[in-house]
Amino acid sequence: MGTNIELILLLIVKKNGALTPVLEQGFTYSQISHFMSLLEQEHLIIFTEGKLSLTKQGEERAVYLQKELATSPKQGWILPETRSKIDSISINDIYLPAIKRKPKV
Repeated sequence: MGTNIELILLLIVKKNGALTPVLEQGFTYSQISHFMSLLEQEHLIIFTEGKLSLTKQGEERAVYLQKELATSPKQGWILPETRSKIDSISINDIYLPAIKRKPKV
């Protein structure tokens, strides 16, 4: 599990949010369930009284990951979209995006 997904899941648990951001990144419910069980094994989240919540370690880990991924608390749990991110290129390289052509009618 990547740090970005870990942070998103911790913030979802903290805010009692929806899983939509994780699903939009292409993960299945079974993968998300597996990630959540890993977070529980690491004592970052706890399931008590029918509710998921962060432990003190989970709170600290979320703060650490926000600093590591350079997100500010003011952004809340809206994180940068990573699907469209491309690898860095040299300053001397030129990036030419693919041209989408309209079909002829």
